[in-house]
This record gives sequence, structure tokens and C-alpha cells, in this order.
Amino acid sequence: MAQIGLILILSFVLGKVTDRLIKILDVASKTFHIGEYEMTSIVMALSTSLPEIMVSVNASIQKTPNLALGNAIGSNLVNIALILGLSAVAGKSLHFHGEEKIKDIFGPLIYIFAPFLVAMDGSITRPDGLLLILIYARYVLSLIKKDKAESKFEKEVEKKDIKLKSLGVLGVKMLGYVGLMLLASNLIVLLAKSLATGLNLPILFVGLFLVSIGTSLPEMVFNIESIKRRKVMMSFGNIVGSCVANATLIVGISSLIHPIAINQMATIIVPGIEQLFVVGLLMVFVFSKRRLDWWEGLIMMGLFFYYTVIELVIQ
Repeated sequence: MAQIGLILILSFVLGKVTDRLIKILDVASKTFHIGEYEMTSIVMALSTSLPEIMVSVNASIQKTPNLALGNAIGSNLVNIALILGLSAVAGKSLHFHGEEKIKDIFGPLIYIFAPFLVAMDGSITRPDGLLLILIYARYVLSLIKKDKAESKFEKEVEKKDIKLKSLGVLGVKMLGYVGLMLLASNLIVLLAKSLATGLNLPILFVGLFLVSIGTSLPEMVFNIESIKRRKVMMSFGNIVGSCVANATLIVGISSLIHPIAINQMATIIVPGIEQLFVVGLLMVFVFSKRRLDWWEGLIMMGLFFYYTVIELVIQ
């Protein structure tokens, strides 16, 4: 009972910290004239992907890079099917703003299939890893907007100092809140694992549900809080940015540390087909009427649990 109580307290803290982060990102995007979607896709998505980075890097250092690959791929399925589906249910209906082009929002999801393509020869080598990291760099550069006119560079020194000062303050606050978010998330996962062990749940069940969902907990909380505050673009930016970071940056770093050998192609082909179907279904939903309804979110969540059962059976 004490573990359950601590999990509830930490979950409350996580929600409050995430709410603060959303406010900071909102202020930062307005202060530095960067779109909420772009700001969240780069800064927040990379921050919430830190648990996946830590798990994957440690797995590669311990010469178990397949765990790193599985964690990255599993986390993407959690992000798209479970978290985005849950966000749609929580928001009842996620509408797109008229000025936002759906293809620009979800187009970068094409990058999440890069690891599957480079793994078709049975391994992800160090050159493959470098290529994946370069793809991530290309993605980030594509999100960074240039100033619209030369006049924006001709600011008064005072104004520049204010912006630099604002950037420093916001940066320190963001680092502090991200640190608290990661600490709370890790403690929740550890407590949940301990609770599961105490209840004699299978270790495979614990691994599939708690590791992939646990490392995606920051994205999940951030998305729910974003929807509650009607920051839909932040929600999408977080998911898309996290998925691209998982598939390119994280897998790339992991394979640079230790090349990944694919012993059975089914282990890479099956998740690839699953993600292709989920992304395809998402595109059908959002392109047909420029929104994601709650019942569509339920379907996506159902697919996540369906695929989880399939993976349990295969194992």
C-alpha cells in the first residue's frame, strides 16, 4: 500500500512539473518567435526522450544493443498508438488549426522507418548509426525557422540583452523541471517494478509494459497536460519529435557504441509492419476530417494492446 501511495504522490508531482514546463515552452515560443510545434518537437521531445536515451546507451555499453533497439521501437509504438490515442480520448477531439498543414505536422514520421531500412541486411552498423544521427540533424534543421526579414537582426542592444537574459532564465528553469520530471518518472518505474515483483507478475510482462511505457511516461504526462491546456500543437510536436529522436538519434548512438546484429529478421519486420499500419491508420483519421476523435483514439489504444498480446504470444 505504501508503494501505491508513493506512486500516486509522484504522479501528482509529475503532473505539476509538466504543467510548469508547458508554461515555460509557451513563454519561450512567444519570446523567441518560434512556433509551439517546432519548439516542442526539438526541446521538449528531446528532453522527454532522455529515459530512452539512458536505457539504450546503457544497454549498448553492456553489449546488449538489441535491447536498445527494442526499447526505441517499442517506445515509438507506445507514443503513436497509446499516448496519442489516450490524448484523443482525453481531449474528446483533437482539432488542427487552419494554418497548420497536416503533412508538415506528421510528415517527419517517415523518419521512424529509417532503422528498419538500414537493418534489412541483418545489422545496424556504425556507418548506419552515423547516417541515422545525420537524419536527425537534418530533421532538427528543417524545423528551425529563419528570420523573416533582415530588420529582425537590427534590434537594439538593450532588447538583445533582454532576450539573452530571458533565454538564460528559461533555460535554467527548463533544465530544473526536466530533471524533476525524469527523477519522478524513474522513481515511479522503480516502484512499479517492485510492486509487480511483489505481486509475482511475469518478468516478460513487467518488461513489455513497464520498460517501454515507463520510459515513455514523460511524453504521456506532457501530452495529457498539453491537451488539458488546449495546446494541441505542443502535444503533436512532443510525440512526433520523440518518435524521430527514438528512431534516428537514439538507435544511431546505440549502434555507434556497439553495432546491432539482427539474429531473426522477424524481430525487426513484425514491429515495422505494426508501426506502418498504426501510422497509416493515423493518417487516414487526420487527413479525412482534420481532427482525431475520441473513438479513433480508442481504436489506436486497442491496437497497442492487440500488438502487445501478439508480442507476448511470439515470445
